Amino acid sequence: MERAQYIELYNTEKDHWWFRGRRRIISECLRLFCPQKVERALDIGCGTGFNAVLLGNFSKNVFGLDFSDVAADLAKKLNPDFTLIKGEFPEIKLDEQYNVITLLDVLEHIEDDVAALKRIEELLAPGGLALITVPAFDFLWTEHDKLLHHKRRYAKPGLMSLIRSRTNLTIKKISYFNAFMFLPILVFRYLRRAFNLGEGESDFFMLPKPLNYALEKIFSLEAKILRLANFPFGVSIICVLQKPARSSPISVKQNLQSNNLKKQQ
Repeated sequence: MERAQYIELYNTEKDHWWFRGRRRIISECLRLFCPQKVERALDIGCGTGFNAVLLGNFSKNVFGLDFSDVAADLAKKLNPDFTLIKGEFPEIKLDEQYNVITLLDVLEHIEDDVAALKRIEELLAPGGLALITVPAFDFLWTEHDKLLHHKRRYAKPGLMSLIRSRTNLTIKKISYFNAFMFLPILVFRYLRRAFNLGEGESDFFMLPKPLNYALEKIFSLEAKILRLANFPFGVSIICVLQKPARSSPISVKQNLQSNNLKKQQ
């Protein structure tokens, strides 16, 4: 993202209905699958640092990774005690593993999303969890996506296939979310495209306080529902993945057989 977008995010992320609702949903999903504090958590693409604050409720040690100097400065301003790692993901070399990794609306920015998912698998400690959010549906693509340098939007079947075919991570939960606001956002984005409205502007602008508050409450209702069920559609997708605690005996045996065959060849 451009410097202006980072500054805009920092200034709106604290109170904007979408960010506040998303943090509520992420928190509920983490509580469901991570009921006790872990030792180490990593927020990849930590941006302005608000999600790193959230991770402090689930991990004793929180690390944030971002390549942007602007984001790094803003994140450290908000979280002076957390450990900031500057670098480009997935290329950056990291020697440690983490119990929880978050990639919140970041995967769509990465050219090689397969490499990113494989790198997450490597960085997770055995039994560790990854929580990923991405924008959904190509037909929702607008100037907003271009401005934020998105490479793609995802559909649930395609993302599931990508994870299962290219990693050994287990999908613990995958669902669309921001479902209650799906129709209004669809209409809003259609009108922006049809009439060339808001060219060069993102969708993250502050609304009057009463409306912002109402939208936050509507969006946040999804947090409790997602603990029990999945939505069949939505503006975004949330996915919780887990790395196997250890290789099964069958997997180890298969690996040994494969290595022996390679030696024979």
